[in-house]
Amino acid sequence: MAGAGGALAGNGGATSTGGTTSLGGSKATGGATDSGGVMGTGGIGAGGGGSKSTGGTNGSGGIMVAGGTGAGGRGGSEGAGGKTGTGGSIGGSGGIIGGGAGGSGGTGSGGTIGGSGGSLGWAVRMANSVIARHPNPDTISSSSFSWEVGYTMWALEKVWRATQDPKYLTYIKKYVDQHVNAAGNVSGFSGGNLDNFLPGYAILLPYEQTQTQQYRTAADTMRNGFTNYPRNSDGGFWHSSDKPNQMWVDGVFMGEMFRARYGHAVGASDSTAFDEVVTQMTDIVNHCMKTDGLLLHAYDESKKASWANPTTGLSPEVWSEGLGWYAVLIADVFDFLPADHPGRPGLMTILGQLVAGLKANQDAQSGRWCQVVDKCTLSDNWNESSGTGMFLYLIKKSIDKGYVDATEYGPVVNSAYNGLVQKATANSDGTIDINDCSSIGVQGSYSAYVSKAKQVSPPSCVASFIAGTLMVEGPSFATP
Repeated sequence: MAGAGGALAGNGGATSTGGTTSLGGSKATGGATDSGGVMGTGGIGAGGGGSKSTGGTNGSGGIMVAGGTGAGGRGGSEGAGGKTGTGGSIGGSGGIIGGGAGGSGGTGSGGTIGGSGGSLGWAVRMANSVIARHPNPDTISSSSFSWEVGYTMWALEKVWRATQDPKYLTYIKKYVDQHVNAAGNVSGFSGGNLDNFLPGYAILLPYEQTQTQQYRTAADTMRNGFTNYPRNSDGGFWHSSDKPNQMWVDGVFMGEMFRARYGHAVGASDSTAFDEVVTQMTDIVNHCMKTDGLLLHAYDESKKASWANPTTGLSPEVWSEGLGWYAVLIADVFDFLPADHPGRPGLMTILGQLVAGLKANQDAQSGRWCQVVDKCTLSDNWNESSGTGMFLYLIKKSIDKGYVDATEYGPVVNSAYNGLVQKATANSDGTIDINDCSSIGVQGSYSAYVSKAKQVSPPSCVASFIAGTLMVEGPSFATP
């Protein structure tokens, strides 16, 4: 799918676009006269279209010949980039989403989807950046067995399924094996915070593949952490034992993403798994969903938290990444939830409400979403990249799975993808950064959210960027 080769990007010019193992061609394809290599510039989606363009023997569209869907654009019928200059059908030469300079002759840049001319999409380049920066996955975060690393493994598994490149699977298994010993003991796990459950999602991958008992034992240990986990009066899990009565949207993702996959992996041996997933996902919606389909960040049953409204117990704002956690969870939960589960229709209704709310609150100018999602018109609000990646992931997956209408939501995806990749920067060492991110806790006011410093490449934003761009560049719906 996405090119597996090249150093990281390739430049579509006189040297080499794809590299010796790229899907873009065999051995340093690209050459002086074919900006894309044997199979086109962009791998999954870069390069400027056109059946007679200069982008390689099959056109510069990518792996499916010139202009193939998702493979570099709809380009023009002639020339190096489309009917209008280097354009492409949406604006910008390199793909359905546009962007980039199409690739004309030996120096064409190949389109932004392929990453300035390379055969590797943005998602793969960012995934490679993670591995390059952190050969030991335990160093991704200051706490090795943490939600940050667990979420990174979640994203890298999707890259592995899309590319079938074994290095991603090897990396994930390395992480798991550094925390699960032969007896199935899990180092670093503490059941006192929902955040701590997410790394269990990665542990289930080698179990599903090998049925090795040590991984099952480790996963069982983590699942049993829910048995006596503290709850509110209506059954909703506290975010952590040291935050009594508080439910955060973040925590629902951390706990239920693991629990949903666990239920799928072990089947009937955990008959309550999916009931619990539906309960937690529904309970947070009952408390935090606004009339526009968006969810406020948190709820405190006791109404005593510093951020809680003394009457409703709700936090004041819709935080981008906080809402994003729920978006990612509801995008994936149907991959695990049985088709006949009675909670499925209700969750599908919630998905539709959320997607509609996101469409209504997308920043029309940038295509991104703001730090406080539903107040993007305020001058001190700003576009936030992590939530944008998460919302892109949800909406594109929902289109592709048939949950929402492609005609209505396709333009939302196109605009969001273009906006998101504009926040990415390539470094001289070949790694990628993503800018304007925010990974924070619950805040007590609008000003507290928007005044937080913009971060560069925190793990949550890196993984969200990978997930969102991968859905456009090379999705895979293989269920774990």
